Amino acid sequence: MSPLPQFDISTYWSQIFWLVISFGTLLLTLKAFILPRFTGMLSGRQALMDQNKAKTKDLYDQQRVRQSQRLKRLEEAKEAAHALISQAVSEMDAFEAERIQQIHDQTNQKLLDFQADLENEKKSLEKDIESLVEQSVHHLLPKLLAGSER
Repeated sequence: MSPLPQFDISTYWSQIFWLVISFGTLLLTLKAFILPRFTGMLSGRQALMDQNKAKTKDLYDQQRVRQSQRLKRLEEAKEAAHALISQAVSEMDAFEAERIQQIHDQTNQKLLDFQADLENEKKSLEKDIESLVEQSVHHLLPKLLAGSER
């Protein structure tokens, strides 16, 4: 017998026997009960991840479709706005041209009226001058004739 029990060769075979029994039982327990649970959990997680990936892809595709629809509607709105702006500008140009023509016509009419008034005033002044000349001739002619006879 050796002074240290761990070096006693007679106990090696029983220790090896129990080691094989213990590790075998542990291996069978792991293989029969624990590993199937882990495998089930891992496969469940993988299925959940695959499901989430599929949902994510579907949501991403839906988002892209919605984004393209929004961009299309935005372009349509821009085109409609440009059309409205163009229409408003053309209407404003037409209104401006019409208004300018009205102002031009009014100015011409006022000018014609002013010219007519000026012509009437001229005729009136000519008549007044003519009557003044006649009056002056009637007053001065007898005085001049009377002064030349002397």
